[in-house]
Amino acid sequence: LGWFTDPVFLGDYPKSMREILGARLPQFSEAETKLLLGSSDFLGLNHYSSAMASEPRQPLNFGGYWGIQQVQLSDDPSWGSKTEMGWSVVPEGANELLKWITNRYHRPVIYVTENGMAAHEPDRYHSVEDTARSEYIRGYVRSFLEARRDGVDLRGYFYWSMMDNFEW
Repeated sequence: LGWFTDPVFLGDYPKSMREILGARLPQFSEAETKLLLGSSDFLGLNHYSSAMASEPRQPLNFGGYWGIQQVQLSDDPSWGSKTEMGWSVVPEGANELLKWITNRYHRPVIYVTENGMAAHEPDRYHSVEDTARSEYIRGYVRSFLEARRDGVDLRGYFYWSMMDNFEW
């Protein structure tokens, strides 16, 4: 997240990103840094799942955005349920991320601009009953409310739904 948000909220890319990418990253002039800092009215966060990040045990064999970060992502088996996409349902991960954002960027206004899940709906009954999705929403909303109580300036929540696909 910091790779995208640090320049806007802190005025430069993270040190780790500069170490990895070196001269491929632009250097901001003092004037550019002034333009960047405080240029965002809020931080919009799309959050669907969480993962544990660690240093890879062996070199990654792929490049691009995911490979350049040099981070191994994994799930904790105790997290339990997964979406139809195979993503872990971890509301407490969203809570921790919101608190991290709040601490790192000095309590910005935050909107969760996307959050949702794909669910297995083998028949009409499961599509209408929609228990898994209801539990997902309930868990994430509870986690977002807890983050607000802990001082996160979260002002909005937008659930992603099938209707959002009509934008295409």
